[in-house]
Amino acid sequence: MNAGDIDAAMNLYASDVVVEGAMQTLEGRGAVRGWTQDWRDAFDDFELTTEEVRDLGNGVTFGVSISRGRPRGGAGWVQFRHGVVNTWVDGVVRRSTFYLDIDEARAAAERLTERG
Repeated sequence: MNAGDIDAAMNLYASDVVVEGAMQTLEGRGAVRGWTQDWRDAFDDFELTTEEVRDLGNGVTFGVSISRGRPRGGAGWVQFRHGVVNTWVDGVVRRSTFYLDIDEARAAAERLTERG
């Protein structure tokens, strides 16, 4: 993502991936790619920093990232910290859910892991 190679980032997702966030649900790699490109294009400068990643077992990972960017044409920077819970099948992400509340993300990941 930091290099702007969205196609490479999309290789992590299953073709029928479902990505959920606070505002919408995206279905399919094409929809995720389109949204990601639009998001990336909204910034002159953008960086994604991974703060934490944990493999919780049973195909579930939990992570915390910081997205930081300078909106196109702007002088200031915006930043937000978010949690993400991924469910992996056959080496690719089948479902990805983003949370602004890190503790809520961690609890959701732990519940998924327990279900096995």
